Amino acid sequence: MTTKIGFALGVCPVCGKTLRRPRPADVAICDCYVYCPLDGKKMEPYTPDLTPSTYEPNKGLDVVMWHGDTVEILTVNAFVPELIQWVQTGQEPYLHEADDGNYISASINGRTEKYFTFQKTEKTNEKPTRVKVQVYGGNSGTQLSNGVDVYIWDSSAWQFAGQLIWESTGKSWKELDISQIITTKLQVDACRVYFVKQGVDSYGFDLDAAKLEVTWTQTDHAEPYYSKQKPVEVRLK
Repeated sequence: MTTKIGFALGVCPVCGKTLRRPRPADVAICDCYVYCPLDGKKMEPYTPDLTPSTYEPNKGLDVVMWHGDTVEILTVNAFVPELIQWVQTGQEPYLHEADDGNYISASINGRTEKYFTFQKTEKTNEKPTRVKVQVYGGNSGTQLSNGVDVYIWDSSAWQFAGQLIWESTGKSWKELDISQIITTKLQVDACRVYFVKQGVDSYGFDLDAAKLEVTWTQTDHAEPYYSKQKPVEVRLK
């Protein structure tokens, strides 16, 4: 009987890496599946609260790792009546959910509705890297070009975030990037918003919902990344 000596080689069909093992091995497992396909860094195993197939029931994902950014939506949870100059319809906080029958409306430019608060974040160690305030509203009549000036509380003072104008009929979402105003978790939790009606004076505008969209990042890959990559068996020669 002949004894194989030396090393056997094989090429991974997924990543192209050459694997080298001492003979008589004729099979090797490539470890490329543990490296992030986004940045090439090695990931750490993570056991989710739910089975991987819950996240993609048609496929099922065998490998679950830590990685990447997550996006959190924080809706309006309260109205604090510091200044009421808009007509309020329905129940507080009026702007919690779109098209639920609760909203505020104004027609005179300069009318102010102050202020609304948002849900607290559930994040602990992550840092907010991008924050947007999203507003759902629309012209209440046929006259277009109405909207609002948006002011954001940064935990110590009110800051002008920008102006949103609706140029079409019907309600829709619009957003402002407030990442330069809200930069910390403390500021996310303290964030408030108020609105000043702008546009064509004496024509109506309805404001139906508002929310924060916060992108959170942790540099040590502490968010779950559900990898579709699987261990690859490589034949050696």
